[in-house]
Amino acid sequence: MAAIPATLASGQAVRELVSSSPAQGAPGYVLNMYKVTIPKGTTLPLHYHPGTQLVRVQQGDLTYTVERSTAYLSIPRAGMDPKKIPIRPGQTRVVHPGQGVVEPAGMRHFASAPTSTVILVVSILKPKASAGTINVAP
Repeated sequence: MAAIPATLASGQAVRELVSSSPAQGAPGYVLNMYKVTIPKGTTLPLHYHPGTQLVRVQQGDLTYTVERSTAYLSIPRAGMDPKKIPIRPGQTRVVHPGQGVVEPAGMRHFASAPTSTVILVVSILKPKASAGTINVAP
């Protein structure tokens, strides 16, 4: 099992809503897109999302750890489907610019930006009335 951070290390992540739309074909769901900036030295607390989330790293290296369930590191390949590498409970991966993470609903994880500021594009399909991120008490 991975060590779980109890608090944020230094800074606070900034999440900006870029776009939002009711999800066609999924009544009661909304599709949101965010730009998330995680300052260097910041660790996000253990959390999960109530819907499927897709993450793409635009800048910096994101250190990503799974606590429960399985996420998938997505590595683009020219002219082919992305390579998907499972990230299982207790595993940590570094996600580089241009790469992404597929996060199933309810999958518990945390992330950090230990070496550089990280900028992410995040899309989440979630129930309309729910929060996008739910922190897990330490």
